[in-house]
Amino acid sequence: MITVVGSSNIDYIISNKKLPEPGETIYGTGMFITAGGKGANQAAAAARLGADVCFLSKVGGNDKNSEILWEKLKWAGVNIDNIEVEENTYCGYGFVMVSEDGQNRIIIIKGANEYITPQYVEKHKETIINSKICMSEFMIPIETAEYAISIAHNNGVVTILNPAPAFPIDDRFYKKIDIITPNEIEARDISGVEIKDKKSAVEAANYFHAKGVKNVLITLGSRGSFISDGTRQEFIKSYNVKAIDTSGAGDSFNGGLAYSIWKGKDIFEAAHFATAVAAVSVTRQGTMPSMPTLSEVEDLIKSQNAS
Repeated sequence: MITVVGSSNIDYIISNKKLPEPGETIYGTGMFITAGGKGANQAAAAARLGADVCFLSKVGGNDKNSEILWEKLKWAGVNIDNIEVEENTYCGYGFVMVSEDGQNRIIIIKGANEYITPQYVEKHKETIINSKICMSEFMIPIETAEYAISIAHNNGVVTILNPAPAFPIDDRFYKKIDIITPNEIEARDISGVEIKDKKSAVEAANYFHAKGVKNVLITLGSRGSFISDGTRQEFIKSYNVKAIDTSGAGDSFNGGLAYSIWKGKDIFEAAHFATAVAAVSVTRQGTMPSMPTLSEVEDLIKSQNAS
C-alpha cells in the first residue's frame, strides 16, 4: 500500500489566451471546477495507475464543494476511509490560471489543510506502518509532514517527500527521507544552487545528499528531470507532447514515481516511468482529472520508443 499524507483542494481552473501582467485585466476563455491539491493529486495519480492507495487528509465541514473531492477521489480509486471532516471551516482551494501554451499561475487557500496535524496522523499511524511507501508534501503543516515521514522511517517504510512549496527543512528531517522530489525552483530555493546544467544539478543534489537524503530527483519541466543516488546520476529527457495544462505535472510525476517503486522498480526505472505519466497528464486540462491510466502511459512509451 501507498499512504499519502497531504492536502486536498477544490480547484478553479481558468483558461486564458495569456497570463495577465501585474495590474492588467483580461478576459478568460473558460472555467471549470474540479478536485485538486498536491496530496490528493499524487494519491489519485498512483491509484489511477493501479496502486493500492490510502489518503490521509481533511476537508471542510462548512463547504458543499467537498462533495467534488469525495467524488473525484472515489473515481480515481483512492481509499478515503481515513479522511476527516473539519467542522466550521471550508476546504482548501486552488485558483489556477492557465494560458494557451500550458503555463500557469496558482494561488492556494489552505482551508481545512491547516488542520492536518501530527495528532491526526498519530490516530492513523497504523495505516502508515502497514504501508510500503509513505508520501508527503508541504501544502500541509511541515511538522505534520515530518511526523508522518518519521513514523514511516522508523518502521522501515520507504519515504518520499515533495518539498513543495519550498520551506527550510530541519537537518534531522532530511535523514528520514529516502527520496526527495523538488522541482528546479524548489531545489534552488532550498539548496541555493541555480540549476543550469549537469554540473549545477549535481551540486544541488549533493546538497541534499550531504544532509542525509538517499535519493534526489529534481524535476526540470520541459527539460525532463535529474536523478542522483549519491554515486550514479542521470538526466531523463521529457516526452514530446503538446502541453495543454502543466498545473498537475509535478503531482502526476510523484504519483507515477511512487507507483513504480511500489511495483519494485529502482529509482532510475521509476523516474523514467514517472516522466511518461507526467507527459500524458499535461495533454489534458485540470489537475486530478488529468491523471492517466496505466494503459495510457504504456501507449505513450511504446509510441515514442518506436518513433
